[in-house]
Amino acid sequence: CCCFSPNNVCHMECLSGFKTEWEKFSAEVDRHGKQLATAQKSFDSLAGTRSNQLQRQLNRIDELQVARESDDDEETGAELSEWPPLRGVASA
Repeated sequence: CCCFSPNNVCHMECLSGFKTEWEKFSAEVDRHGKQLATAQKSFDSLAGTRSNQLQRQLNRIDELQVARESDDDEETGAELSEWPPLRGVASA
């Protein structure tokens, strides 16, 4: 570009070139912003929904452990009583 030239045509070419590059830049920023939003949504699902589902399963296991410990079955109760409690493991 010959922006230092007194010729107005050169100035218009420089401005046109800048506009073209700005539009490309803006499109890329928008594209990356959408990708970041998608990644954030995926992470939120993993951290929220998936974590909650896993915690529910841990709670069920813990409930089974408590129920089995209250039974008089020596063999099964002894094995399960050696397990650490699982409630709250996901939040640790």
